[in-house]
Amino acid sequence: MSDTTVLILSVMVVLAFVLMLLFWLTRILLKRGKSRTETESYTRDKAYNALKFTEKIIEASNVGSNVKNECYEKLRSAKNAYARGQYTITIELTDDIKSRIRGSMDGNRNSG
Repeated sequence: MSDTTVLILSVMVVLAFVLMLLFWLTRILLKRGKSRTETESYTRDKAYNALKFTEKIIEASNVGSNVKNECYEKLRSAKNAYARGQYTITIELTDDIKSRIRGSMDGNRNSG
């Protein structure tokens, strides 16, 4: 084989390697973009479900009226956060409500 043939084959191998690398990086970047979109959608759905579930928990709980009123006020804040697209805050507020109810019910059990 002549030097020219070896040079052409070497360039072709390097070019093929670079193309494979670009293809691989493009696929990774596209997948990352999709997962962010799916994550936003998933978080929105999770926040919506948390609102509905927390509302039912408040209604079904047998805590004092002060605690219930406090929970409904926080639920209103969570619904406002959801309306503004602040889904993570919505989830955090509903978690706080559930913790408050749980803590209040633990107190009722211990005092009885």
